[in-house]
Amino acid sequence: MQSLTLPTGQTIRYYSDLDEFPAERRSYLTRYQIEAAEIDLSPEAIADRLGLILQYNAEGRGADVAVSLQNLLFSFNMIRMNYAPDELSFGVLIYDVDGVAVTDLSPEGLHRILKPLQIPLTIIQQVLDDVKKNSQTTESVISLGLQGMLR
Repeated sequence: MQSLTLPTGQTIRYYSDLDEFPAERRSYLTRYQIEAAEIDLSPEAIADRLGLILQYNAEGRGADVAVSLQNLLFSFNMIRMNYAPDELSFGVLIYDVDGVAVTDLSPEGLHRILKPLQIPLTIIQQVLDDVKKNSQTTESVISLGLQGMLR
């Protein structure tokens, strides 16, 4: 578990390694990470999606065009709603804020916690990247251990 003092002066404690991460939170984290991977929220991602749609259209892949257009529409709706799955993934990692436990992991509950904290996106991305690195290290150790057992 790590502590972080925010620019607002508040302190959060968050899970920095999936080994210490409670199992009941994993489904929320997985959901938000999948959404983050599938939703185009940046201008660059939207431009890439449009390029892909044009490519599918030129290749006569009508079904792929339809699916990509649906995904693009979904992304625009998420942008309109200010839905930020990376921010929600980060919120699931928070154990407490100034000693008050974070227990409502729904999008609405996490927004109530995160909005007043005004956490810069750079901090959110850094913490998420660090947790991913920590979990990859753990998975590598587990994989090596399993390989040793299988020999």
